[in-house]
Amino acid sequence: MPQFSFSEKEWDKIRPMSVKKTGISEAMRAVLKGVPQELRALRELTDCDKATELLTELETAFEKGKGMIKPKDDKHDAIATLRTWQREVEESREMITQHRGKLLLARAQAAADAKYEQIVTEVDGAIREAKETARELQRQLQAGDHVDLEARSQRQQDLRDLQRTAAKAITKAGFVELVRFLDGIHGTGIQVSQLEMPRTVRDRVGELDECIDQLGEVFTEIVAAQSRIEGETETANQARTLVAEYQQSIAELKKLSTRGKSLEVQAKKVAEAIKHAQVTDTTKLLVLAQKLHELAHEFEDVYLAESSRSRAATGDIQTAYREFAQREGWEAFNPALRGWRAAIFDVIRTCSLPLAYTKNQLDRAVKALIEVGGTTGAQASMLDQRIQADRQVLARKYGTGG
Repeated sequence: MPQFSFSEKEWDKIRPMSVKKTGISEAMRAVLKGVPQELRALRELTDCDKATELLTELETAFEKGKGMIKPKDDKHDAIATLRTWQREVEESREMITQHRGKLLLARAQAAADAKYEQIVTEVDGAIREAKETARELQRQLQAGDHVDLEARSQRQQDLRDLQRTAAKAITKAGFVELVRFLDGIHGTGIQVSQLEMPRTVRDRVGELDECIDQLGEVFTEIVAAQSRIEGETETANQARTLVAEYQQSIAELKKLSTRGKSLEVQAKKVAEAIKHAQVTDTTKLLVLAQKLHELAHEFEDVYLAESSRSRAATGDIQTAYREFAQREGWEAFNPALRGWRAAIFDVIRTCSLPLAYTKNQLDRAVKALIEVGGTTGAQASMLDQRIQADRQVLARKYGTGG
């Protein structure tokens, strides 16, 4: 903060006798008492606001005083001195405004950090839970103990939801979505782009994915063990046929899951290539982005086709299940089928998660190339239009959100 050169004593020295009741003396006194000499003393936003208010009142008083001084009475250069003091006040107010902005930014960063610490705590807990639950389910499987598949399925989906949140938390778009409405950020004027995305979640995502996927494998084994269809009735035979369809679809989806993870690795490579590229590399990067889109589009088409068999109302497996539910005595076999339906839904998530990450990285890559401008920007814009059009085709084809 600049040292103020004004004081009531200095004002009395230069004030023309004809000038009275300007409010300058009172405003000076309030500023010299209420505005600290060091910015670090302004620890709260309210401290900054109060200091700014006092300085504004003093500046108003200076302006009023200048208007009351007649040139013929200005024997001691009072008008010029008031202008000098005004500049000191303006400079101080600007410094306080900047300091307030830094306080806001620090608070916003602290809010973002706290959100990520919360996610880290949940992720660490989920990793421990997944490991312990997998061991316990393996023990129950070997011992032939009964497992509540419905409860286990629900908890597995809760873990998948956290897995999705963690995957979102390591992308810039996800960071914005997760923190923009937090207290300390929303409505403050701070842009999320001004904040640093914490890396604490990134270091744990790989282990989280592995642990939840392994737990999903054990869950499927439990479903298989507890879902044997007994009897030789026509209804039992139809139930066995349905189980075989679910098993075959799960096997296909697991193959796709492996393919999805490979696609995710390629997306990371493209993102890193664009992050570190020079302008001269853009033609090659456009080719990489286009190839990634083609791979992602093909993968999404195949994955949605397979998952729609059991999840969409018009899917062949879902249609067979609906017809089965019309048969007399079907309820006795439904618990087994419900277990397989839960298992297939979990495997579907192992495809949708890497696909979502891949599309996010692709969108970021194309946006970065558009911002290059020129020929590269134009070509990237055309690629973006193609990407959006292709996604709409799949959205219409499978009734998804694109």
